[in-house]
Amino acid sequence: DVYKRQSILNRAWNPEFAKDVQIAATEEIKTALLENPCGSIGVLIELCIADCTPNGHPIPDHLAFVAASQVRNYFVHIAEPDNIKLLLASPDFANLQKLIIDGLLKMHTRPVIKRQVLSAVWHLIQDARWDLYNGGLQHLLKDCTSSPESMATCPLTYAETLVEILVGMTRTFHISTVLGSKVIIPIAVDILTTLPPLLQLCTAQGRTPINSDRPDSLTKAHLHLVHQAFKVFEDCMEYLLKENNSGLLANTIAPEELAARTEPWFEYLVEFPSTILDQFMKSGDYSFLGTDEYAAFTKGVKRVACIAFNMLTHIHQTTQSEPTKKKKSKLASAAPKQKAGSFLAHQLYLPRFAERFHALSLKWIGFCTNKEVMGSSVGESILADATRKTHGKSMQWFVRNIKMANMVEPMYKSCIAPNFMDLIGLLFNTLCYTEEDAAHYEVDQYEDLQEFSMLVTEETMPEGEFSLRQSATKCIVAFTIASRPFHDQSLFYKLMEVMGQNISSGVDQSTGHEVSGDPRLMFGYLHLLAQLKREVKKRSDVWSGQHLENLLLNYVVPRVNSNCFFLRIKSILVLHFYARLPWSSEDNFRNMIHGLGGLLQDDDARVRLTTIDCLVEYLSVKRARPYLKDILVPLVNECMAMMDRVDTAFIPACLNYLAEHFGYELLPVLSSMNAKICKACMATFFDINAAENMMSEGNVPNDDEMLKLEHKSLSAISTLKALYEMVVCCEHAPDVLRTMVPDLLGPVKAILEQETLLPFMAVSYTHLTLPTKRIV
Repeated sequence: DVYKRQSILNRAWNPEFAKDVQIAATEEIKTALLENPCGSIGVLIELCIADCTPNGHPIPDHLAFVAASQVRNYFVHIAEPDNIKLLLASPDFANLQKLIIDGLLKMHTRPVIKRQVLSAVWHLIQDARWDLYNGGLQHLLKDCTSSPESMATCPLTYAETLVEILVGMTRTFHISTVLGSKVIIPIAVDILTTLPPLLQLCTAQGRTPINSDRPDSLTKAHLHLVHQAFKVFEDCMEYLLKENNSGLLANTIAPEELAARTEPWFEYLVEFPSTILDQFMKSGDYSFLGTDEYAAFTKGVKRVACIAFNMLTHIHQTTQSEPTKKKKSKLASAAPKQKAGSFLAHQLYLPRFAERFHALSLKWIGFCTNKEVMGSSVGESILADATRKTHGKSMQWFVRNIKMANMVEPMYKSCIAPNFMDLIGLLFNTLCYTEEDAAHYEVDQYEDLQEFSMLVTEETMPEGEFSLRQSATKCIVAFTIASRPFHDQSLFYKLMEVMGQNISSGVDQSTGHEVSGDPRLMFGYLHLLAQLKREVKKRSDVWSGQHLENLLLNYVVPRVNSNCFFLRIKSILVLHFYARLPWSSEDNFRNMIHGLGGLLQDDDARVRLTTIDCLVEYLSVKRARPYLKDILVPLVNECMAMMDRVDTAFIPACLNYLAEHFGYELLPVLSSMNAKICKACMATFFDINAAENMMSEGNVPNDDEMLKLEHKSLSAISTLKALYEMVVCCEHAPDVLRTMVPDLLGPVKAILEQETLLPFMAVSYTHLTLPTKRIV
């Protein structure tokens, strides 16, 4: 009885019922799903669409949502492999498949409920290896566009739901064990011709972007449909390119036929964003920004950027080097037949579309950083706007596409090398200081110092590519690497010349204050100079030359006292990167070290913290250690003070180096240092243990909390290593070590007693227990 089912759902959901009543109702639903999955899922789907069926019993939306959530919960959390086997073996499974698809199509006007059931379907596809495309979805897709009448009357939300179901299937293509190549390749090839007519639904209904004078005449449903269709195409192309060497692909479709089916897609992909951008700029009405329609549009643009990047990546990976004369003679007699994926990439995409997608990349990045459009000043483009997150990912993928073009010879010669400085200027906008940076740099030095320490750590670990600035930096650096024979070696020197001219202007060398120019632009130049260090070091004429030394001495070192706070921090970080520069003048090198030491007395804790991180690098340089003796006392004192305020890996690392290289000088204060470090270590262990206990209780931390926990773990390991160096220092002073042992027992005991700290046991035993036992 539908009312009985509604009553059970109401008891499981309604907070007005007692907790035990809610639990009992939830268990009743769970038991029914386990005992009779086909029948119970069918009942819940029928409840979801009851108010969509002419003869159905309407139920409130919130109860329909609970029913859909229970379906999702079964496949995501409850169902075990045995339950899935039971479901597949049921004679009613064929009817259930039809009911689920029909139900989803009837839910196209109720997106919140539809998303819950879609999630269940996607899990069913993966766990049950459900070939949904040949199981009825293919015919439903074709029915939408079978005639002009059906195209004119088909609701966009209905077509959107069909494509969303298909996305759940194509997303599993990369998991070869789900469906297998024999099933996936024919489906992927067929989708290339089945799906494009759906993109013309808006044309048939008079809402095509190409015939529209204003971009805001586009509907969210249309843009979302396009976004989902692009996802499907991306999955299909990624799989077909991956199966380039497969004999099954060669037997399924000829290379020329695959290229013919793909060409209309590339035309649509490159024209769709470009046309809407042109209309948007032509209208001059920027109210479209920030709307749901605009957000859906940018998601589609991101997929276009991903597809362009994947195509160039395949071209780069499959480009063969020129064969030797010996190999040429063998290859001349029997030229191999070109593979379908390679033919598509090299014979269609590269000559006809690669440059067009590159132009689209430049157009989109230029649009997103256009000060006139966004109403911002220099350095405060869309990256500092409230809609920055809307654009960030799409821009990042287009930047990666430009970076990959650098590795493809025809693209490099036609698009990168001739326009090198223009590209640098375009990408440079993303390196400058923005309002978003202000949220991280200009934090309270008393309340938010821990967050600032995480920023300093990330700035000096340049391996990741998690932000737009990192992607743009790596792209610019890639232009200068010259790792291929066709790369122009002179571009690096051209860039260094321009950077030197800009960094050496606008600063008063006596005070370090900016007297002209925009400090936010200078932030970008200093950032790029730091990130180019690896390439600078490879060129001995620059690394050992006088020009770079003068640039650092006269224009970077003075800026550590700048009247602009973020330039002070960035200048210290630049000196961190160039710690191993072979200075020609010993006096200049000593003065620079002493200048950094003076910052340990600065009023701002953020400056002192950044200076400690910088000096860690100089402690590893043998040449710098005699000069660091002069600042040993303030450095140790500041490290001890910061141990109480922040959890970082670089402060214990600093103490580690100090104990290793200045152990004799530190013997009088070693016991007090040890006590302070052990106390900080115990505090870190307490935080880690508390976080682990929370997770064991089901309280999953968010990304920021996980990042903080990771920093604490790194800090704990670094602290244990610092304690090790202090123990080793006492090899010839066992009396000092005996005074340290009571404090050292604290971390060791905590690790042995608390299960959550067992990962630290190996470090503890190797670095503390053994050396202490040997010396005492």
